[in-house]
Amino acid sequence: MRVNMNMPENLVARLDEYAKENYSSRSSVMCQACDQFLTAQEAKKMFNQMTLLLKKITDTETIDEETKKQLDEFESICKMFTQNLP
Repeated sequence: MRVNMNMPENLVARLDEYAKENYSSRSSVMCQACDQFLTAQEAKKMFNQMTLLLKKITDTETIDEETKKQLDEFESICKMFTQNLP
């Protein structure tokens, strides 16, 4: 899909320099950067949710079925993230 965007000139220059040094295209580098940014945001959200789960466990000193399910989901997502790391 084609996307047009405006960027500061110095950022485009840095982007082009990086792409050239890494035998890549501007588009490829932008795709990688967007993917990494969005993945980081998703991970941040997950860790915030995990913090809430751990607080709930600490406060109640129990792990109910819903919490177990959420922990299992968190474990699955963590495995997916770590498999995709360079």
